[in-house]
Amino acid sequence: MEPRGRYAPSPTGNMTVANAYTALRAWLDVKSRGGEFVLRIDDTDPERNVVTVDSIVSDLTSLGITWDEGPDVGGPYAPYVVSRRLERHVEAARSLEASGRAYWDYTPPLEDASAHKKTKGADRGRTGAYRGNPEPVSGVEPVLRLRVPDARVEVHDRVFGEISQAADDIGEVALLRSDGTPTYHLASCVDDIDMRITSVVRGADWLNSLPQHWLILEALGADPMPEFAHLPLLVGKDGQKLSKREGGLAIRHLVAEEGVPPLALDAYLANLGFPERPDLLSLTELASDFDIAAHNRNSPRFDPKKLRSFTRRWLAEKEAEDSFVAEIRDRAPAVGEDTVRLLLPGVRPRVGTYQEAADLYAFLLASDEAGRDVTPISDEVAARIIGTEPWSAAQLEAAVDSAVPTDAEQRKAMMKAFRDALAPGFRVTPPIHYLLLGLGRERSRIRLGVRTEAAG
Repeated sequence: MEPRGRYAPSPTGNMTVANAYTALRAWLDVKSRGGEFVLRIDDTDPERNVVTVDSIVSDLTSLGITWDEGPDVGGPYAPYVVSRRLERHVEAARSLEASGRAYWDYTPPLEDASAHKKTKGADRGRTGAYRGNPEPVSGVEPVLRLRVPDARVEVHDRVFGEISQAADDIGEVALLRSDGTPTYHLASCVDDIDMRITSVVRGADWLNSLPQHWLILEALGADPMPEFAHLPLLVGKDGQKLSKREGGLAIRHLVAEEGVPPLALDAYLANLGFPERPDLLSLTELASDFDIAAHNRNSPRFDPKKLRSFTRRWLAEKEAEDSFVAEIRDRAPAVGEDTVRLLLPGVRPRVGTYQEAADLYAFLLASDEAGRDVTPISDEVAARIIGTEPWSAAQLEAAVDSAVPTDAEQRKAMMKAFRDALAPGFRVTPPIHYLLLGLGRERSRIRLGVRTEAAG
């Protein structure tokens, strides 16, 4: 059977690097085996939904992740939004009840939900797995629960290996809430079966639920049973789980606002948890030899400084010129395309994001004013540079280099003077000769305070 993988995010927060880390692995896993990829929106908790389907689609698309079926493109197993499949979930739950694989639990609701986890049957040697009360209780709206068979559950996880759990240690998970609505556990398993999903890649925070989900899939008659791969959770530099509430880690913030190159972000995230690669690889290249079984079981750490180092390399070595130019033009529309291309060789090695690149062109928009203090640049030196022929990057670089002293301190002072005059108020700029090249001879003459007759 052709592999079919899925990514099923919930719309409970903005998509972060942690979500992208999982989505990329799900995509790479199925595409490396020539399979189909499905996007499904698991909105099983409507009260917590804070983002739209369009927002999720937009964030994934910005990273270059594509899917064969999903809420925006349709497919043979639509709809691909879980909340629109409620009737199917309830139908499946009723079938489990009819077959004896589920029962109604009349245990009264507890104020402290964690107390359910502490319910024990000491006489049967249980370790704390929840068991409900099938006897009707007046005034209690029951919950439909999975009945756990008296057998050990053994599942192979493609990252963590063999997972084995005794029946007495598996809680009887809820399938339908007391108001009759399906839980995530039921809906996810039903949809995986209906959508013919053969490969589930998700975070290791779901590893404890794997035996329960395996039993639900078995009870529903899944054939074949899907493969599971649980990923060590991506953590921050402090070792703590990344939160959807950390706005600076949102994909939209990183890509749209900071201007992190999406393909570089993909490559950085895809490499985490595997032996470090010296090469900068695209998604297609990464998929050619991707093996999720080789994933490290320890949680990889997301390091913004390492990401920035990675993106600097990417923009300097890998990014296509046309893509780079288009991004800069979007962020600095007042700068003409010819000028953007002219200065690009001086900009590329100095930036780690598109926004940083666009900011390096801002000196062109400053006003041209004569009479600035250009000490220690002499009139003779300034005039000689303004008279450079031809007015090219190579010739200007040679002119500046020959004009500045060899003494390190004097050289530093003169280069600062050039920068202050040509790019007033800008701390980071392209090299001096690119400042001159971008401004052109006349604007450079004005900013350096060179008289027309001296320049001639």
